[in-house]
Amino acid sequence: MEIRAKNRDYKKLKKQKTKVDITITYDDNVEIPVIMVKTNEGKLVEYLKGFKVIQNYLKYGYNRIIKRCPFRHRKCIGEKCSLYFIDNGTGDCVLIWSMFKK
Repeated sequence: MEIRAKNRDYKKLKKQKTKVDITITYDDNVEIPVIMVKTNEGKLVEYLKGFKVIQNYLKYGYNRIIKRCPFRHRKCIGEKCSLYFIDNGTGDCVLIWSMFKK
């Protein structure tokens, strides 16, 4: 798993303190930062995309989407939440996937 970013996004992500052990790579071919993961077949595919999403992932260890959460009136508990699941070795909130995967 690795993060690909360019220019000022790369510099900001490198400076950020992280809870996850992930490589941040400079890549001129990407417009916005993206997390790349390996599939079971060994191919690299996009996992999460966007500066704020990746910043959340680095800060909390999962993609925190508190604005859309039905439990948003309490503190996000991440891994202990009933909406939390694991995909490609990374944890995330199920709500983000219900919006993108059809």
